[in-house]
Amino acid sequence: MNLNKSDYFILDTMYKNKCVNRICSLTKQKLAKKCELSVYKISSTMKMFQNMGLVEEGAREIREKTYYLTEEGIELAEKISKETEKIYDIKIKEMENEGE
Repeated sequence: MNLNKSDYFILDTMYKNKCVNRICSLTKQKLAKKCELSVYKISSTMKMFQNMGLVEEGAREIREKTYYLTEEGIELAEKISKETEKIYDIKIKEMENEGE
């Protein structure tokens, strides 16, 4: 799996916004706004994630497609979230130790 930081951030954003089923899903435009990335980046990433089995299309929001995480996508997002928390905890401890 060859993902970059933006890809991991998109997965994490979808996970934190509970995009885990056809109803609880986001459009590319809403996801771009939440991630502060271009719609083009979101669109190309969604295609890649679909090919990897990480996301599927959800229920349409008027005419727009929406996307949600598959079980595989949820598992990867949870793993990313745990790793990020560990890094965050280490950084906080380092900052606290510097203050002593």
